[in-house]
This record gives sequence, C-alpha cells and structure tokens, in this order.
Amino acid sequence: MIFVTLACGYQGFKSGWPGYKLSTGYFPYGVDGMLAGASTVFFSKKIFDKMVKKKVVITKETYSALIKGLCKKGNSSDIRECCDFIRNKNWLPTLNDYRTLINSLCKNNMVVESLSLFEHAMMDYPHEVTEIFYCFLENLCGIGFTKTARFLFHELLEHGYRLDQVAYSHLLSGLCKENRFSEAFVMSNTMLANITTPNVDIYNVLLHGYCAVNDLTKVK
Repeated sequence: MIFVTLACGYQGFKSGWPGYKLSTGYFPYGVDGMLAGASTVFFSKKIFDKMVKKKVVITKETYSALIKGLCKKGNSSDIRECCDFIRNKNWLPTLNDYRTLINSLCKNNMVVESLSLFEHAMMDYPHEVTEIFYCFLENLCGIGFTKTARFLFHELLEHGYRLDQVAYSHLLSGLCKENRFSEAFVMSNTMLANITTPNVDIYNVLLHGYCAVNDLTKVK
C-alpha cells in the first residue's frame, strides 16, 4: 500500500495535479525503495529534493540509501553532491558510506575529491579509519595512483596507525602492475622487517614480480 500511494503521489507531484500534496511520511520509504533499481534513481532524487524543500527530517538510512543509489548510477555530479552532504555535516556517514563514495570517486578518477573525503573520514572515525584506508588504497593502486597511495601509507604510519598485510598487499600489487619492481622489492623488505607472517596475496604478488624480472633465485 505504501508504494502504491508513493507512486501515485510522485506522479501527482511531477505532473502538478491541483491541490495534491504528497504526505511527507512516505518520503523516506520512497527514497529507500526506489533506489533499489538503477532506473528509478532519478525519481528518488526528486523525492529527496522535495524532502529538503519541505524541511522533512532526513534519517541517516535515507542518506545512506541515496549515496548507494547515486554512486551506483556513477554520475560525477551526483557523487559530488553526496560529498557535499558530508561536508555540510548534515549527518554522520557510516564506514560503508565512506567506502561506497571513495569507490565511486576513484572509479571516476576524482582523486582530489577522494583525498578530501578521506580527510573527513579520518576526523569522523579516527580509530577505525584503517578500514576505509584499505579500500582507498586498493582503489588508488587500481587506477595507477600508487605514488599517492604510498604517500598516504607513510603518513598513516607516521601518525601511529598500524597497517597490516592488507595494506602491503595492495601497494605491492600496484607497484608490480606499474612495472616498478625494484620499489616493490624494497617495500617487501620493509614489510618483512615489520610483519612476521606475510599472507598468501603478498606471496603471490612477489612471486609474480620476481618471475617478471627473471629473478628465479628469490622465487625459490
């Protein structure tokens, strides 16, 4: 019944039926429900804008649903708007909200915006920021920004954050993909000095790197 009312209500809002008022109580359901399908993201955004105009109290669940839907659509202007929600401090994003946005920003090569967003994440989640950082690191290395990833990696180490095998795995993979094998091998030595048990992913990356430069003695 809710979605029938919502659908009729939205059509009334869109077409401007005389005297028609869409109940504000249905707005959160509309945003959450319509964002389930990529084709309805446009309509859910219209409903969200109507919520803002009517000064409806917007829940964190609605913000999260909007972020998920707009990022799924992949439009850069929509993603920037999601970042604006965070900058305006309308609500506290979840760790998953940050991961979703950082993924989308990197996929759109919006590295400057992703760095700015990561700074906000560090302020909002100073103790859990490594969870977001690993996602960020993987994305940066995946799009060829390994130098930026390494800079952030060392910045976090200097600020006292403990980074495990996951971080090293992403960095080593990024360096090898860019054929920067000598840097990867230097980093692997640093890693072995700090981590006693490299994981399987790290071994696979290093094996690929050593094979690529025909250093079979180290492979053994």
